Amino acid sequence: MALMPRSPQAAAVVADSLAAPAAAQPVEASATRRTRLWLCLHDPDLQGMQHDRLLQQLFAFTPVVARDPDGDALLLEVAGSLRLFGGLGRLCARIQALPAYAHASLAVAPTARAALWLARAGDCRPVRDPAQLPAALSRLAVAVTGWPQAALSLLSGTGIRTLGECLRLPRHGLARRIGRRCLLELDQALGHATWLPEPQRPCWRFHESSELPDAAADGSLLLPAAMRLLDRLVSGLRKRHAAVEVLWWRLCQPGGADERVRIALACPGQDRALLGELVALRFSTLRLAAPVQVLELLAQPVPLAPAAGTDLLGDLPETGGPRAALLQRLSARFGADAVHGLASQPHWQPEAAWQAVGLAPGRRVPSAPPAPAGPQPLWLLPEPRRLSAAPGSGGLRLGHGPRRLETGWWAGENVRRDYYAAIAPDGRRLWVFQDLRDTHWYLHGLFG
Repeated sequence: MALMPRSPQAAAVVADSLAAPAAAQPVEASATRRTRLWLCLHDPDLQGMQHDRLLQQLFAFTPVVARDPDGDALLLEVAGSLRLFGGLGRLCARIQALPAYAHASLAVAPTARAALWLARAGDCRPVRDPAQLPAALSRLAVAVTGWPQAALSLLSGTGIRTLGECLRLPRHGLARRIGRRCLLELDQALGHATWLPEPQRPCWRFHESSELPDAAADGSLLLPAAMRLLDRLVSGLRKRHAAVEVLWWRLCQPGGADERVRIALACPGQDRALLGELVALRFSTLRLAAPVQVLELLAQPVPLAPAAGTDLLGDLPETGGPRAALLQRLSARFGADAVHGLASQPHWQPEAAWQAVGLAPGRRVPSAPPAPAGPQPLWLLPEPRRLSAAPGSGGLRLGHGPRRLETGWWAGENVRRDYYAAIAPDGRRLWVFQDLRDTHWYLHGLFG
């Protein structure tokens, strides 16, 4: 159980179940396997700024864009984008219409290595079924692999011209002659081994400003300009299939000073309605030190994670879910410092058995504390408060207990307590203990 002291300041706490996790269950391989479809653009003449410009434009179609290590091709994982763009044919047409596309050859295959080799060969016939890979690759010349010249010369000297002829050779003999790395790449192309090229990140950075017609002395007066900036940001995010994690607002004042406002999201997003609500909540609580003349918005986009799939009705699931949206609204309304999670700590002493943590997406509690031997409340006082009278004489009736706690002696603390559940005269259920070192009684927590 997570423990947290009462605080007079407003705060929101999100606590997941901190019980020990159940034993892991085996997962079928088919349940975790995801069908991929790679699209490759190959153009040896595409270099420098034009190559980088094309790479950035491709983020409008998928968040997974990678460079071939040899630098002559770009690879896109497009399986999750087909429905959005109306199928493979329309997606390819949209990509070929890009200004920076030039004369690149385009190929499609279930593996990145196969798509790369097909594009190098100029074979534009799409391969969507992994079972078709052996036949599609067999007709390619060995030179498209980019293997070391010594391996290519050896194969050429023995009359091997195509990958189909390579596939007919004994594996052990082929590995001995051309090396295990070449054989591994052949397996990667066929889907027998995995090769996932390292994805690139969009380098686009949003930084725009809006000058107000009149200096605004209240945060709510900044909202019209803020919403216009948000519209431009979201438009750019959608074009690049990107999201934001943090919005930085700079409030420029006529005298040259400025204020900065940070709005952090619980998970990356691009939803205009949610972003607008968060900004409105945050700006409604602003207390400006001076009137604001110019409003600036800065954001560093990140790739938007592809959808995990559709639900039973065919709809895309909500990114982050209602829990993430609630956390973002609370953070915007009360401030990031007022919203946090609870992580349990492996410590017997109640006041040391919990820790406030940030709400980083995907964070997991590293370890659970020892299970209490008896009733234990969620709410603790910041410090145990000494009772003016012992139970019985002061109207306090003891219930469940005692639960003895002896700990900290090795660190010089020597904590020795007997804990009881108690009932106050007004009916409140309290958690009290007797300090065995001085026999005094203390109130430590309250039950709900």
